[in-house]
Amino acid sequence: MKKSRAYLLCPFANDSSLYRGWSEQLSVPAERLENYRSDWECPDDAAILISHMHFRWEDCNILRRTLQAGDVPVLVLADGILEYRNIFENPQVAAGSIYQPVFGHKIACLGRAQVRFLEALGNPGICESVGLPRFDRYLAEPFEVRSEAVKSKQFRVLIATATNPFFDEQQKARTLQALIDLKDWINSHPEFLGRQIQPLYRLTAGLDEELQVKNEESEELFDLLNSADALITTPSTIALEGCLKHRPVAALDYHASPPFLPLAWTISDTSQIGRVIAELLDPPAPKMLFQRAVLHDQLECHSPASLRMVELVEAMIEIGRRPHRPLSFPPRILADVDHGFQRVDPSFELRNLFPDRDCFVETELQQLQAELARAILRLEQLPNELLESRENSRYLARKLNEVRDRLKSRNARVWDLRQEVLLLEKKLKQYQDTTKSTHDADV
Repeated sequence: MKKSRAYLLCPFANDSSLYRGWSEQLSVPAERLENYRSDWECPDDAAILISHMHFRWEDCNILRRTLQAGDVPVLVLADGILEYRNIFENPQVAAGSIYQPVFGHKIACLGRAQVRFLEALGNPGICESVGLPRFDRYLAEPFEVRSEAVKSKQFRVLIATATNPFFDEQQKARTLQALIDLKDWINSHPEFLGRQIQPLYRLTAGLDEELQVKNEESEELFDLLNSADALITTPSTIALEGCLKHRPVAALDYHASPPFLPLAWTISDTSQIGRVIAELLDPPAPKMLFQRAVLHDQLECHSPASLRMVELVEAMIEIGRRPHRPLSFPPRILADVDHGFQRVDPSFELRNLFPDRDCFVETELQQLQAELARAILRLEQLPNELLESRENSRYLARKLNEVRDRLKSRNARVWDLRQEVLLLEKKLKQYQDTTKSTHDADV
C-alpha cells in the first residue's frame, strides 16, 4: 500500500493550534488521531507520524515503538519554550520525559536557542529550527502602536502567567507572592512618573481568584497585547508573543531558576519592581535591541513557520518513501539562509543606542566628512609628535640623571664639610677648656 497519509497523534488535535494551518497544506491528507490506546500501530498507509505528546507513557510508547520499527518517519513538535522547573523540578512528569531523549527522527524546535539546548540533552542531528506556526499571525498582521495622546495619560501593563505557572505547592507560593508584591506596588503607585498605571490580568491556575482581580479571559491574547504598553509574565511562551508585538517584556520570576528565555528585564524580588516599571514606561533603546536579538535567537520568525513546517514534513515523507532503504535523515533538513549568523536588526542605530554622543546624532554628511578629515589628519600627525615626545622624554631623563649625580656628589661634599666642622668645633672646645684651666691655675 502506498504511504499516503500523515497521522497526527494528539487527544485534542482538532482543537489544537499546533496543527492548524500547516497540516492542511501537506501533499497528503492529515488524519487527526484523538481516540487511541497505547498499543496503537501505524497503518500501512502511514507516510509520517507527527505528535507533540511527548510526556505521557501512552503516547511515548507509540512513538518509541514506531521509531524502533524503522519504517515510518516520526516528527515531534516542540509546543513552547523550555522551562527549567518543568524539565527538572516537575513532580507531575517522570524524570527525563522532556526530550531526554526525543522519541523521534526529528523534532521541530522553536528556534536556534532551543536547538542548542536539546542537542545538549543528547539529541544531536535531529533538531530542526522551524518556529511556531501559530505565531505566523503576528507576522501577517502589523503590530499596533498606541497613540501618544493615550500613552501620555495611561500606562497599561498586561500581567500574565504561563499555562502551568507552578508544579508544586512551594512553587505556587513563590508565584503567588510575586503577583501579590506586584499588585501591591501598583495599588500604591496609581500614578508613576506622570502616567496612570492600569494593570490588565491574564492569570491561570486560579491565581486570579487568589489575587482577587478581574481576569481578561474573554479577549484574545493577541488583542490584549494590542491594548497594552508592556507585558510582565512568569516564564512562558507568552513572552515571545509580547516580543513579536514589539512590547517591552519583563519576567516575573521569584524561583531563581536558570532562565532558558533571558529577557531584558527581570523582577525577582520586590525591590526591583519600581526600577523595572520605570524602564518599561520608557524602554532604553539598547534593551529593546537586546530583546529583539533574543527573540530571533529563541524563535525562527523572519518568515512564516508554516512554510518551514510543511517543507520539513514533506522532506521526511519523501525520505520515508525510498524503497529498500533504512530510514536515515541528514543532520539538517531545513537550509539556514543566514548560515548560522544573526541578522543585524533593522532598528540598529548608534544614535538611538547612544543618544548622548554628538558624533552619532549628527546626520549632516558633509559636516561629518569634514570632521573625519580633520581627525584623519590629526591621527597622521600624532606618530611624529609621539616620536618627538619620546625623544624629549629620553633627553629629560638623561638630564635628570645628571642632576641627580651632581646632587649626590654635592651631598657627599656637604657631608664631608659637616664632619670637618664638627671636628674643628671639637678641637676648638678642647682648646678653650685647656686655656681656661691654665688661666685658673695662674690666678
